[in-house]
Amino acid sequence: MRTLRFKRKYREAIISGRKGITIRRESDLRPGDLVVLEVGEERIGEALIKCVDEVRSDELNEEIAREDGFESLSELLDELRSIYGDDALMKGVKFKLIRFEMLRGDPL
Repeated sequence: MRTLRFKRKYREAIISGRKGITIRRESDLRPGDLVVLEVGEERIGEALIKCVDEVRSDELNEEIAREDGFESLSELLDELRSIYGDDALMKGVKFKLIRFEMLRGDPL
């Protein structure tokens, strides 16, 4: 089974369901894929990939930011900038918007 990795700071948002999407520059995940969810080195459960859409940086909005567990679009853009650099937010840069559904958590 493949692994979808996150920074440790997203653990609670994923477990609580506040974070149901992730935005990546590259991904070969497809709808229907089952993945292991990891935060840091900790396995927190399994998820089903529901949808993978392509989205341009200028199409990101407040709704997407909230689905991704952020308080605002500005916060999401700051995080993407810290991961991918300033050039990633130039108009027309494409990302993969991956929707996932946690199926079960690992016992803590």
